[in-house]
Amino acid sequence: MPRSLTLLIVIPLRCEGSHLRTSLTAVGQHLDSLNIPYEFVLVDDGSTDDTWQVIRSFSQESPQVRALRLSRNFGKEAALSAGLEVARGDAVIVMDGDLQHPPELIHEMVRLWREEGIEVVDAVKKRRGKELLPRRLGSRLFSFLMCKLSGFDLSGASDFKLLDRRVVDAWLRMDEKQVFYREDGRVVGVLARQDSL
Repeated sequence: MPRSLTLLIVIPLRCEGSHLRTSLTAVGQHLDSLNIPYEFVLVDDGSTDDTWQVIRSFSQESPQVRALRLSRNFGKEAALSAGLEVARGDAVIVMDGDLQHPPELIHEMVRLWREEGIEVVDAVKKRRGKELLPRRLGSRLFSFLMCKLSGFDLSGASDFKLLDRRVVDAWLRMDEKQVFYREDGRVVGVLARQDSL
């Protein structure tokens, strides 16, 4: 892609002040090595701890931070939507703020986008990590029912993804009020989708 590339990282946050600076520093180190302009879009989803203060402090040190503060807790999906609505750039990566989505995968996601023209790069969970039995069974039941009802196998799906600008623009034009992203989990792989709009 022979254009000036700008990458945006949209991170919804809810009561993550205790580890946020460490997470942003780790993600920033991986982004710095890409040698392309990047920006964080941090969305505070009504946190009741010091998340907003940490965001403000970090933004004073890092000019590539933009932040939104929602008036109350609207939920992760609404926070992601708000972040995508203000995201400007050639591609957007959506990820969690607690390093459950490994920042080392960003390199491969960006490579697939830049070199192979992949417009949607989804990170896929190889395993869910440690969970209590009721949660694990509930997740399996949910995935099974969603597959039966929709025809889409969502097992292993996650919120960690790269979206090309065209994809973000198309998503914004849909003007959906009820959006759905997969829940958090330990992500250890990357899947590229060659689906075109």
